[in-house]
Amino acid sequence: MHPSFPIPHRFFMALIVLLLFIFTTFTPTIAETAHPMLYDSDKNDKLSFNDIIYDLQVASKIKTAVSYSPSDLTGTWYSVGTRTPSINATAEDLTGNYGAEAGTLTIQSDGTYQWTTNDDADTGTVSISATGQISDTGADDILGWYMSAEKDVMTLVFHNTRHHEQGTIVLVKAADTYSPSDLTGTWYSVGARTPSINATPEELTGNYGAEAGTLTIQSDGTYQWTTNDDADTGTVSISATGQIS
Repeated sequence: MHPSFPIPHRFFMALIVLLLFIFTTFTPTIAETAHPMLYDSDKNDKLSFNDIIYDLQVASKIKTAVSYSPSDLTGTWYSVGTRTPSINATAEDLTGNYGAEAGTLTIQSDGTYQWTTNDDADTGTVSISATGQISDTGADDILGWYMSAEKDVMTLVFHNTRHHEQGTIVLVKAADTYSPSDLTGTWYSVGARTPSINATPEELTGNYGAEAGTLTIQSDGTYQWTTNDDADTGTVSISATGQIS
C-alpha cells in the first residue's frame, strides 16, 4: 500500500479527520492541561484531543481488545485521511505534499483488499496480530496501523521518506444498515486544516489551523455545530449505507 493521496486544486482544505465520537451519558473531562480538548467515547475506548495551546495538532488513542482474529478485518471500511510534508521536505515538497482523501476499503476473508479513494485505487493483502496490529505485505512506509477494542475503528499513520510526506488515516467499519436516528445526539469533533496542493507561498503560512467543537443533531436532521472559533447550522441526512450529506 502506498498511502499517497493528491486532491483536486482548492484554495484551502478543511478536513475533519480522526473521529466524531457520539456521547450519550458520558461527560468528557479534561485529562491533560496541555490538551484542553481531550474527549472519550461513549464506550470509553477511544480518545481524541486537539492541542491548540502550544502547537496545532490532532491525535487519537484507541484502547485495544484482549485478542483479535483475521475475521475482525473482513468487511467494508470507510476511510478519511490527510497528508502533509515531512520534517525533511524540500521547498518543492512544501507546495506539493498536502492532500486529503476519503474512500472505501473492502477486505475479504483471506486478507486481500481493494481500497478506492476519491482519486486513487490500490490492492494488496493485510493481516492482523493477536494484539491488534495490522500489517500490509506491500507497504514499507506504515509506522503504525491499529484496531480499536470494539473492532469498528482503525487508525493508520505513515511516513513516506521517498516522497517526503507523512499523514494519518482513520477507518470506521460500515454497519449493515443506517437510519436517521443514528445521527441524533451530541458529537464532539476535532479537526485540522492545511494548505492545498497548489498553495502559494503566502498561503503556506496562513492556511493552517486546528479546531475542536460540539455538533448537536436533532431528530429531523437539523444541527448546530460550534467550534472554538466558528459556529454553523444546517441539515444532514444519512443513507442506508452510512453516507452523510
